[in-house]
Amino acid sequence: SHTGFVYMLISIRYPDKVTYTGQTEELKSRFRCHQNKTGSDFTKNPAYHPWALHAFISGFPGEAKGDLNKKFRKEFEDDWHFTTDTPRGGGNTTLGREYIYNVGVEMVRNWNANKYYKDESGENKKFDLIMCRCQEIDDGIVVEEPDEPDP
Repeated sequence: SHTGFVYMLISIRYPDKVTYTGQTEELKSRFRCHQNKTGSDFTKNPAYHPWALHAFISGFPGEAKGDLNKKFRKEFEDDWHFTTDTPRGGGNTTLGREYIYNVGVEMVRNWNANKYYKDESGENKKFDLIMCRCQEIDDGIVVEEPDEPDP
């Protein structure tokens, strides 16, 4: 099955400027951690609260709690951080949400077109990642907590 997520949060206070990217087995519970200031050090900063889920990537091979799935999620997250010059475990306050989002879109395209993994039987398989954009943020509107999508 294909589970687990790499995700992008945006600060509702600074929706065009402050972003955070991370990875998780369970999107809904991890989002709650960021909202409750028990997530990463970057998202604990009260100046950036509250957060909204802007986009997520799913379709990583293997079970969410499995090593293979986690390996690919971390690799994608690390690549996203590297490509946007964002430290691991940190957020970005300079490049803006559209740039960060578009980098993620291009990375999904590149992984799906050019990257392979070995499945349980040892066959080479192409990735089939999907990136979903969650919502647009208007001034003054607080976005409700998203539901975790069905795998």
